[in-house]
Amino acid sequence: MRFVAIHSLAVGPTTWEPVRAVLLERGHKVDLPNLTATAVSPLPTALRVARRVAEAVDAKPGERIVILAHSNAGLFAPAIGDALGHSRISYVFVDASVPPPSGTTGVVPEEFLSGLRAKAEHGLLPPWTEWWDPSDVAALFPPVAGLREAITREQPRLPLSWCEQTVEVPAGWDRSPCGYIYFGPPYDGIADELVDRGWPVRHVPGLHLHMVVDPVAVADTIEEVVFALG
Repeated sequence: MRFVAIHSLAVGPTTWEPVRAVLLERGHKVDLPNLTATAVSPLPTALRVARRVAEAVDAKPGERIVILAHSNAGLFAPAIGDALGHSRISYVFVDASVPPPSGTTGVVPEEFLSGLRAKAEHGLLPPWTEWWDPSDVAALFPPVAGLREAITREQPRLPLSWCEQTVEVPAGWDRSPCGYIYFGPPYDGIADELVDRGWPVRHVPGLHLHMVVDPVAVADTIEEVVFALG
């Protein structure tokens, strides 16, 4: 089995690195492409993200692929699955947005856009960790030397236009096996909806970057959800 870990486009791959290390120790293959440069490409985001991931993943025909999508990366997961073109693809969304079965979806809900527009300077947003109160940001990180600095350093400055765009969603993507893991609000609301749709849903209590706080618990839960998917 091969995991493909997709980080939020507002941060970088280090947010997945601790979980990746645990999964590798357990004998899994784990691809972790760096997508931080995709926000400045002239191509539509879903297309450029999907192409970058497809270039980075060297899966064998018939190999099972599990796409792990965190945060806003969930919106691009179906396009990634489509670009990989493998018959055995599953999705596990981790404290993530989940796109509709087809059509289009906004990257950022309209009710949050006005706040982001107020933060933008010359069309660029500040790094993600500067969007929030410093005490709230500090609570996201464990006391691991250098980890917060590494995550902070690799954050891109997203164009405001990136947040204002819509994403085309390939029809039928959710016919593949899908599961959901959430850490806390606001993703608990999404989790409740997915339970009603019959997805396996698990709760690992924590904040939005809990993958770096307790990677073993998150890796355990990923394996549990994948087992539930069959």
